[in-house]
Amino acid sequence: MPVNDIAHANTLDATGKLGQIHKLVVADAAHANRLETRGAYMTPPPRSGQVNVAVAGTEVRLGNRVVNGALMVKALDTNTGVIAVGNVAVGGVDTVTVDNGFRLAKSESVVFEYVNNLFDIMVDSTTPNQKVCWIIL
Repeated sequence: MPVNDIAHANTLDATGKLGQIHKLVVADAAHANRLETRGAYMTPPPRSGQVNVAVAGTEVRLGNRVVNGALMVKALDTNTGVIAVGNVAVGGVDTVTVDNGFRLAKSESVVFEYVNNLFDIMVDSTTPNQKVCWIIL
């Protein structure tokens, strides 16, 4: 039975973070499809988070993480202003404002059917220190 046995290996997760696997045993498909890891230090990237728009009128990106799927963005219930969500190319520059974005009042949400990366979505607000939360569905 062909088996690959790796005692120590350096790895990169989806965000490029370096991790280590101390024991990796892989048997081929004809012999049980087995993958065993011991002492793996890699942690998956977060599937949810929050973003604060500290300065009203200054858009903020949701982050920089691969999504490749559906994403929900929700304005927090503690917000006092309006949040704008989106990404509008103006003169070749990505931007969003409360005039051209999808507006959310507190506790309202929007679901994007497909997002490639959190970096593609921006938020802005009418008042400072307004927050959104996001979750990959």
